[in-house]
Amino acid sequence: VLKKMLAASPLAEYFQSLKEITDVSRMAVGYKWLPAPADAGEQPEDETKSEDDVKMAEEAEPSVESEAASEKTSDWALWTVSPSEDGQKAVVEFNFPHEKAATYVFETKGNFEGFLITLNRAFEATDFRREMLYLTNPDLHLEKNANARMLLERTPALQVLREAFVGRVIHYSIDSWRKNLQGMLK
Repeated sequence: VLKKMLAASPLAEYFQSLKEITDVSRMAVGYKWLPAPADAGEQPEDETKSEDDVKMAEEAEPSVESEAASEKTSDWALWTVSPSEDGQKAVVEFNFPHEKAATYVFETKGNFEGFLITLNRAFEATDFRREMLYLTNPDLHLEKNANARMLLERTPALQVLREAFVGRVIHYSIDSWRKNLQGMLK
């Protein structure tokens, strides 16, 4: 199922290059169902949900098959994490619904498995808000970012992840992406 998801995603066209640049034999793959607003379970203001409705909605597990059948109402986020060939950095490829793919590079200090744990904890805490990686310290101190600042202060994994952040590689073309990624991995 994951192979089909990856093959159908915008990451597919970059995967061959990723196989040549990183150690994909140790690749980790993650996915998360992100309901579209129509699937969020919101009802018009004049309608209320019974306790049974709420319980059924919480227990419902989306399936890849039902997702394929209802692309208009929901989508899957997909990401891959691969160590560099020397194991000192990690390449994280994010593919979120209705967004272009994005590549992030992090220092791992040779501990890829530890990095995966940190990445998971940080992104669970932030609900996968990638801007938490690159918001500058001055931006974090703006009033509009008070919640983000508090989240950072209270989430050690996010602090570690921000310190390990090397940079982002933009997906303009496969060739420019590959060249820029190789430069970051040196």
